[in-house]
This record gives sequence, C-alpha cells and structure tokens, in this order.
Amino acid sequence: GEHSLATISLDGTSAVQNLIMIDGVPIHGGSTGNVDLSCFPLTGVETIEIVKGPLSALYGANALGGVVNIIPNLTGEPGAALTLSAGSFLSGRTNLTVSRENWGLALGGSTTEGHLNHSATNSYYFAAQYNPIGTPDGFLKIYGSFRVKDAQIPGSYPGNQDDQNIFLNITGKKELSNSYLQGKIFYQTWRNFYEDLVFTTDYLHKYRRLGTDLTYFSDTGNHRLLSGLVYNNDTSDSTETGVHRRHEIGLYLQDLWDLNDYLLVHSGVRMDKVDHYQTAFSPRIGLTWFIT
Repeated sequence: GEHSLATISLDGTSAVQNLIMIDGVPIHGGSTGNVDLSCFPLTGVETIEIVKGPLSALYGANALGGVVNIIPNLTGEPGAALTLSAGSFLSGRTNLTVSRENWGLALGGSTTEGHLNHSATNSYYFAAQYNPIGTPDGFLKIYGSFRVKDAQIPGSYPGNQDDQNIFLNITGKKELSNSYLQGKIFYQTWRNFYEDLVFTTDYLHKYRRLGTDLTYFSDTGNHRLLSGLVYNNDTSDSTETGVHRRHEIGLYLQDLWDLNDYLLVHSGVRMDKVDHYQTAFSPRIGLTWFIT
C-alpha cells in the first residue's frame, strides 16, 4: 500500500546496498539507510538509469548491488499539463506541470484511505528547475524539490509517520577539447517523525547533508579516464541518539581501456575518509569481451 516503504533490490542485494541518486547526487537514507522511492513522483522525470553490479570504485560501499539514477527535467517545449485520477479506497492523485525553455515546475499530491485498517496516506510534492546558462559547450542547472508523506502505519503496533524531504542541486558543466569538467553543490534534508500509538511515544529524527562533487572526464581515444572529488558534511539530530556530525571525503579514479574492438579493460579505485573510521579503499578491475 501507499503507506509502505518502497525500496529496490538489484541482483539479490539488500536495499541499503543499492545507491539511489537524483541527477547524480546520492540521496541520504536517514537512520536506516533505506531510501523510500514512493516519495519520488514520476512527474517531471526524464530518465531513470539503472546500472547493476558492484560500482564501489566510483560511488563507495553503498553501490554493491548497483545504482539507480533518477534524472528530472522540467524544461522543454512551452506547455502545461494537468492530470487527475481517482480509484477505490477514496484514492486520488493530482499532478500539474508547467514547462518553458529554460525553467519549469511541477506540483501535486495523492491521498488514499488504504485497504487496511489505519493505513490512510497523504503525500504532496513541489519541484522547480531553472537553467540560467545553456550553450553548446556547457550549462548551469538549478533543481530543487520538497516532498511530504504522511502515513498511518497499520499492524499489531500501529503508529503515525510523517516524512519531509528537501533537495537542492546546482550543477555546472564545461565542455573542453575531448574532455569536460563538471561541478555540483547540493543540499538535502530528511525529517522523520513517528508516533507510537501503543506505547504513546514520539520519535523525531532530522538529517542534513551539504556536499560538493567535482568531476573531470577525458577521452584520449583508447582510454576514457574519469576522476573526481566528493565532500559531504552530515548532521543528525535524533531523540534516540542525540546530535552527531560527520565529514566525509572521497577520491575516485576510473579508466576504460579499449584494447581492441572486442576487449575492454575497466579499472578503478576509490578512497573514502570518514570521521572516526579508518580510510577505506575500494578497488575494481574487470575485463569485458564483446562477442560480436
């Protein structure tokens, strides 16, 4: 039902071992590490990229099963669209999108009484995009969204749960000769409130992440080299665990080497340094044989 946590499993791995991203920015999973995909409406989503297999050399340990990259785009041909839908259990959904050449917005929500006792769910969202720069050799893109999900949790121990998410990303890209340089600055929050109706206890967890990502790509013919630097500043404030802060620095390097028309060598390594933990290295090497 709509109240449930929607996750994905790639190649038999657990949900926390799959990395969920919006426009190339990893989403903070909160206290459990799980990203609730039901909070992300498809309105305004241009592409969803799915890559299976261990990609730790690029994205860190959370990408053991694979990566799901949700790419939104609210710009395009000038226009507007309104969709309304309704169904059983007093269910309804509304979406409104407005697009222009260099900006766009989307808003909507859904509601349902649920098919179980105490399973009503309401959700709302708002997203906006502005592209102040768009040239053949580069762009600057600003994207932000606000999502709310208010759900009644059924079962033997019922409760009420409220989730709020804020996501803001500024991306700039500059094309060079056989290479490009791309930078990102992002900010995201996740607020989770849970009311336990059996033990009359309230829980509040708040998480915030501020980060940057700088990437350089070079194509020399036989070699495609990708390198990058990631920095995350995380803050958590929980009624269960208190206030904690964490800094994370990641360096990654990957090379795709075309030996010939049939053999491809892919190698890479990533180094992560997180407060209070030892430095972690994630190497990767493989050989792909294109039969035809």
